[in-house]
Amino acid sequence: METNITIDMGFEAKVKAIIANKLNIDEKIIQPESNFINQLDADSLDMVDLVMELENVFNISIPYGQAEKINTVKEVMECVRQNINQHELIIAS
Repeated sequence: METNITIDMGFEAKVKAIIANKLNIDEKIIQPESNFINQLDADSLDMVDLVMELENVFNISIPYGQAEKINTVKEVMECVRQNINQHELIIAS
């Protein structure tokens, strides 16, 4: 399944759209403090698929050690932001 995300969406909206698409849930229930396993009913395979989609959409690489520590929507957003910033630093140098 391909994620359709418009270019002009804000960062958080993009991440929420990807989460909703990958977990087949309504974006309205996704909150920063939402726990993927306990509240959004994700399993480990869902999390791998989600990380891969985020890497693809944002053109980043999320190290396994970081990915396995993600529990909440806020944490995934922070992880993606951190890796976008890291990617931009590498390109700039």
